[in-house]
Amino acid sequence: ILKMKIKVCNSSDSPVTSFDPIYGIMSAVTRRTKDSYNSIDSINENEKIDIFDSFSLYTWEASKCLHDNNLGDIAVGKEASFVVWKKEILNSTEIKNYIEKVFLKGKDYNAN
Repeated sequence: ILKMKIKVCNSSDSPVTSFDPIYGIMSAVTRRTKDSYNSIDSINENEKIDIFDSFSLYTWEASKCLHDNNLGDIAVGKEASFVVWKKEILNSTEIKNYIEKVFLKGKDYNAN
């Protein structure tokens, strides 16, 4: 679907799966469930996407699917909800441990 340039976004199947977007982002990259995350087996391995595309599907692409120009990226006048990472994460699969700060609508929340 992504290669065909069809507009899609990612989300959770909560309450069936975790609502946590980090879990969803990493599941798209690893194709592992929460229960099998440490396993070497993945589900439909040919459906894995890279971490950049996975983040994009939860942010920028999601805002397009919702037709909401106040979400998806950082710019003046937008909601200012974002995560600050401790290190480079685009080549990692253990990103949850790298969250330093979370900002929701401009308010600084402690990520721990």
